[in-house]
Amino acid sequence: MSLDRKGAVQQLAVTLGALCVSPAVSRAAKYGDFGVGSPEVLNPSEAVKDTDAIKSKEVQDSLDKIRAVHDKVKSMRAAVLKDPQVDILGTLRTIPYADVRIAMYTASNTVFDEDTQRGTDRLIRVIMQDISEAELAAQQKPGVPRTERKAEALRRKMQKLDSGIDDYLKFFS
Repeated sequence: MSLDRKGAVQQLAVTLGALCVSPAVSRAAKYGDFGVGSPEVLNPSEAVKDTDAIKSKEVQDSLDKIRAVHDKVKSMRAAVLKDPQVDILGTLRTIPYADVRIAMYTASNTVFDEDTQRGTDRLIRVIMQDISEAELAAQQKPGVPRTERKAEALRRKMQKLDSGIDDYLKFFS
């Protein structure tokens, strides 16, 4: 009787081991192409939008705030490309983080349907994270120049932030 029980336990262990080791379709996020196979609308040309709502004062004011931040980011990015030692931390900290987030959500929630909102919400979260990461990358000790590695990291963060805001604004054109 104990041999049968021992055999059953061994068979169960082998089966569970095979299930754990066997390859299966991954359900994780696709990082190579942002959001591949996502149920959210991530392509601005597929966005379902209310064209009358885009013209409203509330949405236009929100978009103006976002464009102003985008202009700041572009100028900071150009400065970093020109001189990797430039101090942009002060300018980055003048970006009104909460106001930008509110402006983005106001514009998205007023204009888009639910599926498009899920896609733009994801983009907004990425942009807000990019602002924080750019701020961290821009920090440097007084009198100590950035290493080439840190300068490259800052260039990448600024490029990512610039393209993220640009991608977001494409939903409104």
